[in-house]
Amino acid sequence: ADAKPREDHVDLTRVAPEPRPLVPKFRVPGEPPIVRFVGSGLFRLLPGRPVPKVPLEHHADSGRGLCLFIPDVRTRDGALLWIHGGELIFGHPTIDDRFGAENARNLGIVVAWVRYRLAPAHPYPLAIDDCHDAWMWPLRNTNTFDIDPARIAIGGQGAGGGHAAAHVQRACDGSTPYPFARWLLCPVVDEGRAA
Repeated sequence: ADAKPREDHVDLTRVAPEPRPLVPKFRVPGEPPIVRFVGSGLFRLLPGRPVPKVPLEHHADSGRGLCLFIPDVRTRDGALLWIHGGELIFGHPTIDDRFGAENARNLGIVVAWVRYRLAPAHPYPLAIDDCHDAWMWPLRNTNTFDIDPARIAIGGQGAGGGHAAAHVQRACDGSTPYPFARWLLCPVVDEGRAA
């Protein structure tokens, strides 16, 4: 019988056959619960710094969780989906609350953030699928929030920038509407981290 792979090691059955010999059997960082708490849970405990006249709306009906910053004064009908960083293994969207709220206020648009599933507990492509679901939610709700579906941009920082780039690639393949623009802030797009 095949032995079940340990959760703290790479499961080579999830890797394409060609590169398997190149994948080391290393211990996955961030797996111990205390590291997971410090890396991700701690962000949830930090109070967000509110921005005047930009309330935050939680939308649990969007799948993994989507929050919208909707400024009191909207000057444009566009929107931005922002994806947080954290090197794929930690982080929480609340670390970008002030950034999202200030951009919503300064640009006069709706800014949304998504909470995606983190590795190694949730392997590829689940995080990208969560971001895709978050992308589709505003498109399904454009009338509710007075958003022009042709003016929705996507962006992210670090790993979130990588997820945003992956989503744009999906759009190029024709499987989803194409974003109006992309904002990639120091994206993690190079597997070797040489970029």
